[in-house]
Amino acid sequence: MNMRINIKRFIIAILLVIFVMLPFAADGAVKKKSKKTVRTIEIQTKDEVILTGTLSIPEKATVKSKVPLVVLLHSLGSNKSIYNQLAEDLKALNIATLALDSRGHSQSTTKLSGKRTYWQNYSNTIFAKYPDDINEAIDFVKEHYVAIDTGKIGLLGADITANAAILVAAKAKYNFKTLVLISPSMNFKGLRTPTALVKYGNKPITIIVTQTDKYHYNNARELEKYAQGQVNFITTKIGGTGDSIIKLNPYLNKVIANWFAKYL
Repeated sequence: MNMRINIKRFIIAILLVIFVMLPFAADGAVKKKSKKTVRTIEIQTKDEVILTGTLSIPEKATVKSKVPLVVLLHSLGSNKSIYNQLAEDLKALNIATLALDSRGHSQSTTKLSGKRTYWQNYSNTIFAKYPDDINEAIDFVKEHYVAIDTGKIGLLGADITANAAILVAAKAKYNFKTLVLISPSMNFKGLRTPTALVKYGNKPITIIVTQTDKYHYNNARELEKYAQGQVNFITTKIGGTGDSIIKLNPYLNKVIANWFAKYL
């Protein structure tokens, strides 16, 4: 009789332990499965501006199985959130993205000293630092995120950052496999592009403009003549200038994502 009671008590004790530990075990399983694939990063430039970016990394990315990178650069007066959907589409194709707030915009307006800096007050001398900012952001990713292959990079820029993308690609510090240029121009805020596009060499690019934006359409057609590689020229009926074209033509997210997947 006592033996039966002891066995019964033993079974009850085991069940109580399982009942108490089950939530912790489940929590541990969730933590084990979860992987932080989107994070906010801060990059300090040489002149002590703090640039903020959103880094999105596919779950399959590892040191042994590195993934390419696409740097997403917004229009003048815009911010990095315009590319949220595009970042998701690229992640689904196993491509990491860095959406960067350009200096003087949104979350990239503070210097190390605490002083604020805004693009509306910039001279062309300050805008000339945009290409260097892009390189410094990639430097940061290369140093801290070893699952990203900085030997395979694509750039997307819109209006002023389209010009900046051409200039940074021409410097060839990194292997920029392809460019997507939204509303690029021959010269914007002192960022002149024709010679740089020639120097970029025989690599594929996509140019996107709106038909009704005659200034950028004409500039883009002229700039196209300097390209040494394949040019995929896309025109839309609506969209205005820069990254607003993406906002008003959301189908372009898939088009752009597939372009990068093809050439990275």
